[in-house]
Amino acid sequence: MNYLIVGLGAVGTVLSSCLNLEKDDKIYALRSTKTPKKIYDIELDVIENLKDKIKIYPNVVFEYDNEPIDIVFITTKSNYLDKVSLTFSKIKKHNPIVICLMNGMGYESYFKGFNTFYGVIMYNAFKRDTKVVLGSKGGLILDEKLEIYLKNRIKNLPLTFAKDIDAYRYRKLWLNTINGFLSILGFSLFQFFEESIKYDFKTFSIFIEYLEETKILLERLNIKSEALPSLDPETLISLMKKILLKEKLNETEQILYHNLPRGKNSTLQSIEKKESTEYEFIGGYLVNLADKIDFSYKINRYVYEKIKEYDKTYQFEFISLDKMLQIFS
Repeated sequence: MNYLIVGLGAVGTVLSSCLNLEKDDKIYALRSTKTPKKIYDIELDVIENLKDKIKIYPNVVFEYDNEPIDIVFITTKSNYLDKVSLTFSKIKKHNPIVICLMNGMGYESYFKGFNTFYGVIMYNAFKRDTKVVLGSKGGLILDEKLEIYLKNRIKNLPLTFAKDIDAYRYRKLWLNTINGFLSILGFSLFQFFEESIKYDFKTFSIFIEYLEETKILLERLNIKSEALPSLDPETLISLMKKILLKEKLNETEQILYHNLPRGKNSTLQSIEKKESTEYEFIGGYLVNLADKIDFSYKINRYVYEKIKEYDKTYQFEFISLDKMLQIFS
């Protein structure tokens, strides 16, 4: 079986290392940055406190060069898919299964004509220099229709085949809106928590309201969403409320706090590189849903409009926590 991973960033790297290869199986990758190498060097590292909890060894990954493909995994940002549309048209003749792990809300049109399924990958992983650094292990949730193709073909990653994959996709979409909130501040999630100490965590109340707006939106639209196996919006809300109330964290909560993602999310990376973001497919998708029911969606709308303006101008000024408190307190 030949696998193709579209995007070999943190998520794609983790996935490439979790495929259980049989004889003659090969993994190929399409990357936004070409290298003169035919074989990609995959580097993995593990943050200090998890060395005994995660054991992942890289598989060999080849640069894709029009080989026949059986299964395609989409792990890249949606705005990269435009750049590989010609390659996609060539792949289509092999009639592969396409599995979108970036929740795919709003850009399903990219996969027209393909046998497309959806899934969610949860892993605290980010790039540090050239290495992909792994944090807390989450899991891989796939449409149950994929079980006949991928049962026993995933290792090192808890795997669930779900009957209602959209319930997890909406939950992951909700989680991904965190990228927008953090991006307009220029912070990682862990950095936001650390910076909030200076404000006696008063900034948490704004972040909680931001997350709870989406909770209300999904409830009003009768959209079912299932809790994610590692970092979940509800878990994050609960953690912040406990810190605000100055309640003592239990061991699990302390580990969660310590393992909050330290890397810059994809939206923030795009802003810093003066590239277009994919936030119209994340925050914008939910803002459009809010408009359909005349829901104010106040803080989410502010974040979305700020990133939307950046995508038009490629000019951006991060706001301070002081400024955020002035606007929303």
